[in-house]
Amino acid sequence: MHKIRFFRLALSQGACLLLMPFAFATITACGREATDDRTATSPDGDQKKDTPQTAPKVEKKTDSQNELPLIFQKDEGVSSAQGTFRARVKTWKSGPQVTKNDDTRNAFSIEFATALGHKPGTFEALKVSPYMKIHGHGVPRAYLPVWTTEENLVSVDKLGFIMSGPWEIIVQARVDGVEDSVEIPVVVP
Repeated sequence: MHKIRFFRLALSQGACLLLMPFAFATITACGREATDDRTATSPDGDQKKDTPQTAPKVEKKTDSQNELPLIFQKDEGVSSAQGTFRARVKTWKSGPQVTKNDDTRNAFSIEFATALGHKPGTFEALKVSPYMKIHGHGVPRAYLPVWTTEENLVSVDKLGFIMSGPWEIIVQARVDGVEDSVEIPVVVP
């Protein structure tokens, strides 16, 4: 009986409705709503129309990560290799420029955040080195930078770029106990 009633309803809606004899709930066909007038019988013999059940609302729990300050907006900064943190050059004190002698060294700070953009709980920079992918080289040992770590910042000093072009500042760091690396692009004019 129900299959016949539903089938007749589906045929009245036109050819663009996919016929499914055991479908439940509301069906939209050709831009019009069609409903199955299926009824259920309760244990005491009363007939009641089926009503769709809605899932109860679940409140989102906040974790300690969401309570830390948000310092990066969505998609801001460069994501680390494993996606555990993000980084960006915050300020340039000098540079970027080609190092012609010891007086023209580059100095800047790099800011770090968790993958969600929050200030990390713990942070440690392990290594900072420039690398030029297109030529496959870094810099001589004398041009490697000196750096210090403070909260979520790395202050880089005395970095020497040996030529102009696209460079990557590769930083290996430990953020919230997870070690990862990030390549921050820098164009040296």
